[in-house]
Amino acid sequence: MQKALVVNVSFSIVEDGDGAMWIATKTGIDRYNGHTVKNYDLPGSFYYGDLAGRRLYLLYDAQQGLFAYDHTGRIYRYSTILDHFEQVLHLGQLIQEEVILNKLCLDSDGTWWMGADKGLYKQEADHRIVAVLKGQYVNDIAFAGESLFVGTSNGVWQLSHTLPDKKRQLLEGWNVQTLFCDKPKKNSG
Repeated sequence: MQKALVVNVSFSIVEDGDGAMWIATKTGIDRYNGHTVKNYDLPGSFYYGDLAGRRLYLLYDAQQGLFAYDHTGRIYRYSTILDHFEQVLHLGQLIQEEVILNKLCLDSDGTWWMGADKGLYKQEADHRIVAVLKGQYVNDIAFAGESLFVGTSNGVWQLSHTLPDKKRQLLEGWNVQTLFCDKPKKNSG
């Protein structure tokens, strides 16, 4: 165990249900438990070029657990029992073309939504990958109630995550890099 991060560049930071901080760096995933840092490598066979501009991101869901994903479309799940990451999906292989994965989200039903350079994809209950919004460079995804908002290089789209064919473009001609859902706070009194 080490006391510091392996590299000084981080792409994503999340806190898990136990209060540990997980940090995605260029070389892997680091876990800080308040005392020490542990580094995790992500398994898989990579092309040399995949690692050159590698970007890793994290997603934590209280029900589904911790996921890491890279820009090439590889998605990994952390196993608390085995204390390592296992690759569970490779988007590029499933859609049979190279892809840049920019955002991974889980909805309240546990469905994966993947925002990529080729569009927005959804993993169906039978594990099929379906293109929901084709031909859009997706930068970010945010949920608000039953709506899914998609930030693209050409504006913002609104979809129903239960009826993804029902979609409309809210903003056109803007390169939207980030979305944020400002959820109202519940009154405690």
